[in-house]
Amino acid sequence: MLIFILFLFVFSCIFILNKNMSSNSNTKLENLENKMDNDILNPIFTLSNKKEIIKVTAKEGNFISKNLILLKKNVLFNSDKFSISSSEVLFDNKNQTAKSTTKTEFFSKNTKITSQGFIITDNGNKLEFKGKTKLLLDK
Repeated sequence: MLIFILFLFVFSCIFILNKNMSSNSNTKLENLENKMDNDILNPIFTLSNKKEIIKVTAKEGNFISKNLILLKKNVLFNSDKFSISSSEVLFDNKNQTAKSTTKTEFFSKNTKITSQGFIITDNGNKLEFKGKTKLLLDK
């Protein structure tokens, strides 16, 4: 009887360990598949003009063409003067432009702007907000 109980205990432990290892490998496989859907992981680009350099980062990116990249997940444009965040941005590396049609947040000293998208042109010198836009100024 003691041998039977010991056998059940060992079998149960093996079953539980196998199930945990299987679920971990499924999670790793899903993460690998998600990474394979993207051309670039953690891309970094810059927009440069005479006044400043704007660093562009994201979690993921896909090439649409040679110079056109769709940046996705935590897209951030950051300079010494401001930052812009959005979830999806179409970035043209050759023409140094960017545009988004998803929720956008702009932060600068004492200023916050939320909009339904934006367009950056002229190497980052011009920034236009699209759709419903809200401006908050702090004193």
